[in-house]
Amino acid sequence: MINKITLLLICVISFNVNADTINVTLEGVSGIYSENILSNLSLYQQRSASNLSSGRVRWLYLQAENEINTALQPLGYYHPIIKSGISQKDGQWKASFIINKGEPVTIAERNILVTGDASHDDIFNVAIKQKRLLPGDIARHDEYEEIKKSLLAIASERGYFDARYTTNEFHIDAENNKAHVKLKLDSGPRYRIGHITFTKVELGDDLLQRYIPFSYGDPYDAKAVRQLQKILSDSDYFDRVIVQPLTGKKFDNHIPIDVQLSMRKRTKYTLGLGYGTDTGPRASAGIERRFLNTKGHTFKGNVSVSELINRVTTQYSIPLNRPETDRLVGTVEWSDINTDTSSSETKLLSIAREKEQSGWRNTLSLSYQEESFRVADDVGRSSLLMPSIGFSQIKSDHPVMPSKGRRLQFSLRGSAEGLVSDTSFLQARAGAKWLYSFNKGRLLLRADVGASWTRDFADLPPSVRFFTGGDWSVRGYDYNTLGPQQSDGSVTGGKHLIVGSVEYDYLFLENWRGAVFYDMGNAIDNFNDPLKKSAGLGVRWKSPVGWLRLDFAQPLASNESWRVHFTIGPDL
Repeated sequence: MINKITLLLICVISFNVNADTINVTLEGVSGIYSENILSNLSLYQQRSASNLSSGRVRWLYLQAENEINTALQPLGYYHPIIKSGISQKDGQWKASFIINKGEPVTIAERNILVTGDASHDDIFNVAIKQKRLLPGDIARHDEYEEIKKSLLAIASERGYFDARYTTNEFHIDAENNKAHVKLKLDSGPRYRIGHITFTKVELGDDLLQRYIPFSYGDPYDAKAVRQLQKILSDSDYFDRVIVQPLTGKKFDNHIPIDVQLSMRKRTKYTLGLGYGTDTGPRASAGIERRFLNTKGHTFKGNVSVSELINRVTTQYSIPLNRPETDRLVGTVEWSDINTDTSSSETKLLSIAREKEQSGWRNTLSLSYQEESFRVADDVGRSSLLMPSIGFSQIKSDHPVMPSKGRRLQFSLRGSAEGLVSDTSFLQARAGAKWLYSFNKGRLLLRADVGASWTRDFADLPPSVRFFTGGDWSVRGYDYNTLGPQQSDGSVTGGKHLIVGSVEYDYLFLENWRGAVFYDMGNAIDNFNDPLKKSAGLGVRWKSPVGWLRLDFAQPLASNESWRVHFTIGPDL
């Protein structure tokens, strides 16, 4: 009989334990104040605990006022007024707290001082002057700790590895609602860059040293060390880069830097298949030797074939003083191009110096090309020795899928008859593209302008004349079919070029955009010649290598029928 009664009591207790829960409400506080209270309030934290009983709930309730006081003090409130109540019905407890935070404790004195070598470092002065815990501000403990952490973080970043606090006082006078901050950081000496050592790799130490953006003895700066890691990682030589300051081995106020490298595979092969309405089906194959010798020379070879353009290209590159951006590139190329308006076979030999400066990529080159061609009634063979200079810049928030950015390009080239060349010309070209985003929409603006000066236009090969029309110029027209015409309608190409485009697309489904666009432009002999215009609709799909674009374009004020354009790649 006793065992049956005991079993019945256990069942009743188990039923009550499972049924009891607590609903906690706070009034008068929100945001960080309510979050801090609830994280410290045992009544809330144990609201669904399995061992709740009436006695347990009431005991937790009695602790609540002290816990609320404790939670508000780090946020600057030491005198809250709390009204509370608790009730229970059918196993459901309701606890309510009405909180008046009261008058806050405010900063009466703020004295933050940095001594040692860092006393002359402006970065510390900027950090100290930040508008936190100024006289009159609420005395928040978390902001005090944040100031301490930030100063030590700056010290570590700037090479003050012996920094320590000699004074660390956050005195609270709760009776008078005043607080006093006294903080003194002794930075000690600023360490300097020591010897930089690289792991043994197939590249010579002379090349590796040219990647370093600082010198032995420079003041230590963690940003510069991270920059070295990024520069090496961005090169095509290494698949793993670890740059580590050896703070445990500092000597004579110098920090040695250890750079661990592992080489990528020496040879890279590529194979590509694609389709574009300009070129039709296309295929390509390539080989790249990422490093040929200890000096970091590289070789690339590529073969591409399509209905219109066949090309074989080889390049030999030599890294210069800044190997991450500056290179000397030799190119040998053969191409065979057959469009509706022209055909040509070209052999090209060029040497170019590529350099990056002030955010611009500039290229200075000298090219020699022989070209056999046919354009309308012009048939010939040209030899051109062409010096050229070009500048380009791409700025965007993402290399493949930007939401905003711009691309700018400028170039100038020419030749002089009698200096290896059989004709003289001068040609300038400028191009720009802008991308703006707002809400789900994007605005894309594009412009391309070119001008040529020559006495013997008929002697210029197709590669130097201007043509337009196609996927990336004036849609609604076939590839390179726009330009000045002979009486029989044959396109001869123009001395000048004007192309512009306005496009708007809108994200209507995840990874899908609808687009409307308006294009205008032409290859012309005089800048007052008429321009061709087109408009259309398109759809875009987000692929791993950029937007896949399908456009339907209709020429305006023309008997031309509409055309389909298909492209893929980055917007910029």
